[in-house]
Amino acid sequence: QRASGESCRRLSSTRGAGKGGFSHLYVSKLVDAKWSAPAPLHAVNSQFNDETPYLSSDGKILLFASDRDGSIELPKDAQGRVRVSFDIYLAQWDGKTWSNPRPVQEINTPWNEKSPSLSRDGRLLFFSSWPFGDMQRSRIRVLDLKSNGNTIEDLPPQINSGNQETALVPGEDDTRYYFSSRRPGGKGGWDIWQTRFDKGVWAEPELLG
Repeated sequence: QRASGESCRRLSSTRGAGKGGFSHLYVSKLVDAKWSAPAPLHAVNSQFNDETPYLSSDGKILLFASDRDGSIELPKDAQGRVRVSFDIYLAQWDGKTWSNPRPVQEINTPWNEKSPSLSRDGRLLFFSSWPFGDMQRSRIRVLDLKSNGNTIEDLPPQINSGNQETALVPGEDDTRYYFSSRRPGGKGGWDIWQTRFDKGVWAEPELLG
């Protein structure tokens, strides 16, 4: 735990636009075909960065990335600033409120972990990962929650092309997925691509025109 006075000398890989220059999570509800004004998710937010949320289809599991106190620290940089990686956190909804977020220890490392998601059957946990401060090496990884040994694997080359792949999320059926990539063949910058995962095989991605 860092003392509160250290927050001004704390280095993360990104800065958001929330209070104090940090990013936070907000919630909006769909009522009578209209979205309510966004409100901060106080039960989950910290005084540091909270971002890239994923809500399970039943609304009971919230996964997100944060560099809050308790995240993995790296050695200080040359200026003496504390360096804190982004880790994946999980909060659960009990019908009334969210539980205190806890780190998903099985996948967190000194690298940045962001953009978590779950397959529709809840078996596969996907996330993006890259060395601290070097998103050029971003790739999408997966943990099979029902396998023994907590083995984490990179998705195959047709998904991880080496062009900053990130943010894989399930689509509208059990086999379709979407992700972002800067790979050749897109319209420039990050584009959205779609693929399928069926019977253990990832299809060649297609640009979502």
